[in-house]
Amino acid sequence: MSGGIASTKELIDLCKNDPELSDPYCAPVLANLLTQTVIVNSKDNRVSAQILMAPVGALFLSKNSFENVNIPTLLLVSEKDEELSEKYNSQVIKSGLQNTGLLTYKVIPNAGHYSFLSVYPDLLKGELGVMAQDPDGFNRAEFQKNIGNQIATYLNQVM
Repeated sequence: MSGGIASTKELIDLCKNDPELSDPYCAPVLANLLTQTVIVNSKDNRVSAQILMAPVGALFLSKNSFENVNIPTLLLVSEKDEELSEKYNSQVIKSGLQNTGLLTYKVIPNAGHYSFLSVYPDLLKGELGVMAQDPDGFNRAEFQKNIGNQIATYLNQVM
């Protein structure tokens, strides 16, 4: 996230203190493979807007995480994300940016976490597993036809 300050300390604490949390980033935490660090995402003047799709927000739990984010942000959230818990991910980002006047928040109906990725050939779907699967009733091919235009429209409005 452009201008965001990520911290693994809060993520480590979250995973160690919530044994029911099954988000994939907890696996390296529970295996003691993740160390505490702060990652400052410097502002880049070439970046004047950002699009976040089903993002990890747990790295941005610290109080000052969003204080330097000052560009329009389109946050696209999967309604049926089974990989990342909303409370610690999209909701963290939404809460951190909603008072800036720079956030556009959109829930994609019936989408799963990986629904933003390309449509895969049937031959690969078995190998790719959940990455190639969507909730019943979600049409990834149709979504992919439309999302590019929606993003272009957003960028034209904010830039």
